[in-house]
Amino acid sequence: GWEDGVTLGEWRDAADRTLLLRPMDAPLARLPRVRVHAREGAACRNGKPLKRLEQVDEAAQTGAVSRVYCGEKFAGIGRWHEGVVRFQAMLLD
Repeated sequence: GWEDGVTLGEWRDAADRTLLLRPMDAPLARLPRVRVHAREGAACRNGKPLKRLEQVDEAAQTGAVSRVYCGEKFAGIGRWHEGVVRFQAMLLD
């Protein structure tokens, strides 16, 4: 939220601006989390349906839009359906 923001002056004066950055998934923290096995990295990068799931929050199992992680790395936004996660927005490079 706004309380986490910095002023332009604070940004300009910061010796290390990386300390002012928030993780890419921070605004999505309210969404359920789905984590796929880190070995699924190639499938994640290619946007393929993901089947090797390590963790699926209960709310994600209703088909809710969810944060998707490949191992511990934020990979994008997707939906879980019948044991498979499909990306809606894949953010890995």
